[in-house]
Formats: sequence, structure tokens, C-alpha cells
Amino acid sequence: MTIFLRQALWAFLILLGATGAAHAQRGRVPLVDFVDIPVSLGSAKALSTEQVRQAVLLAAVAERWDVTPLPDGRLKLNLVKGDQYTVEVIVAYSAESYSARYVSSTNLNFLEGPPPPEFNVARARADARAAIEVQTARFAVFPEAKYAIRREATLIHPAYELSMHELLGGVRRHLSLL
Repeated sequence: MTIFLRQALWAFLILLGATGAAHAQRGRVPLVDFVDIPVSLGSAKALSTEQVRQAVLLAAVAERWDVTPLPDGRLKLNLVKGDQYTVEVIVAYSAESYSARYVSSTNLNFLEGPPPPEFNVARARADARAAIEVQTARFAVFPEAKYAIRREATLIHPAYELSMHELLGGVRRHLSLL
């Protein structure tokens, strides 16, 4: 192996390690579910429940979510972002609205309930306030943001909400095409 190739390989491996570490080190933000988003956000005309279902399915496939229909009509969506993380949500829909609620994830630093004893509570509260401000500002441009309902005492990596906005933006775009 030439010196150039060896140096290029090392540079790549260092960069790969740095990006993985940056992903893992990001702080947690409050977990949100997206509840009762009006279909009218994406379409000015009245749509059927089946048309809303089709918009959700098309958006999920376009954003690379795996879809499993549930017996009650809802859809279970699972996103695998390479070896970075996975997230699972349940989407309920009707002719008037749709909702996406968090179910589970891996590698997204999910934390529910009171903080573990080793947490510095004062620091965690300050970090949470700062994270909420950043999260609110970052996602305020998305129309779905005002339908985001924070779960009490539940935190997750910011990549979750970004993935959700990508999915819900896709639903909105597909609704507008109907």
C-alpha cells in the first residue's frame, strides 16, 4: 500500500470515528409526539381516510421507513439509519387528521422517568432548558411543529425529531398532490 493510500485510509477512519462520536455525544432533548395534525395542512380539499393512508405510506417509503399495517388500521413505521440508530413510531390517521407517536428506538439515548442518581440535576435542568430553546428554534419552520406534544420526563437524541419532521413533511407533500 502506498503512503498516499495509507494516509487517505487513516484520514477516512479518523473522520468516520469523529462523526460517530459527534452523533453519540449530542445531548438529549424532550421527546415529542405529533398529535392530530390536520390533513388540511397538506391539502385544501377534503380527502378520504384511504387517501390519507396512501399519503402516509408514500411518504414512509420515500423516507426509507419500513411499514407494517396493524390489525386496527394504524401503521407501524420503523426507520433504520444505517448503523447509527433505529426508531419505531405508530401512525394513526383519519380523513381529518393524523398522528405519529414514538414507540421505541436504539442508539438515540432514550431516557424516561426520573434521572439516574449520577445525574447532576441542576446541570441537567439547565441543559434541558437550553435544549428546549434550541429544539424549538430549529424546528419552528416546520408546520407540524405546533402539533408536537412533549412527553413529561422523557428525553431523546435530536435526530429523532429530525427524522419525524422529514417523515411528516413527506406526508404533507403527498397530501398536497392528491
